[in-house]
Amino acid sequence: MRRPVRAASYGVRMAPQYLPFVDLLPAPQRSLVMEVLRRGIDAVLPRLDALRAQAIHGDLHAHNLILSEAGDLAGSIDFVT
Repeated sequence: MRRPVRAASYGVRMAPQYLPFVDLLPAPQRSLVMEVLRRGIDAVLPRLDALRAQAIHGDLHAHNLILSEAGDLAGSIDFVT
């Protein structure tokens, strides 16, 4: 069974939620933003669940690893400051 994917606020899965806000943008940007959102909604979203997903950790290093008592990798943490 596949785990539900938690959408990041900037991810393509959130595109439909941004449509109501396009009208708040300055006129020159509206059509471009709408085109990008529509393309993401119409072309990308229907195919997204078929793609593999992975966690991406941009600064993985020894200070944010969690090790088991045996010394095996058990997880990672990241504190945003």
